[in-house]
Amino acid sequence: MVENYTQEQIIALARLAADDYAAACTGPTIRGRNGEKHLRGKSIEEVAKKNGISVEEAEALTVDLSVTPFDLLPEHWQQVNIESAKGMIALLPAFAEDGFDGATVIRLVLAVPDSSIKAKYAAILHRAWLQLPANSWALGGDLDRPFEELPSEEQAKDVQQLMSLHAWLCSLDA
Repeated sequence: MVENYTQEQIIALARLAADDYAAACTGPTIRGRNGEKHLRGKSIEEVAKKNGISVEEAEALTVDLSVTPFDLLPEHWQQVNIESAKGMIALLPAFAEDGFDGATVIRLVLAVPDSSIKAKYAAILHRAWLQLPANSWALGGDLDRPFEELPSEEQAKDVQQLMSLHAWLCSLDA
């Protein structure tokens, strides 16, 4: 499925999804600039305290994914978003139904402004996302449950990613 799209198209989805993810976040999402797990947190101050470093040192070592546009992300996080975009493309067959391929379903169905329809497809996206090898880190954790049982902020992220996929697919038709 991914091989049907150019690298430029994949990067366009990565850019769109990263920027939409940032817009869907309800607060800071602090991460290590190169993915360092010990530099994760909800605030720079929390990360600094947890690691025994100054706030200034923590700022230099981290990035806030909730406010940083794709083009300003460190290379590590750009690559993470590109791999995520490939993962979303790989999920397209999971949306297929009634004789329509998944890309067609997403293009047509999500144009309808019905939140229950969006929730239905976000639930499919969430289930398929959990099964991607790149997301094995989520298994057994807070995100490893049905979409309907996720906190509303996590549901919003899934819906937003789905809408990013929809916007991207529609842009390919333009």
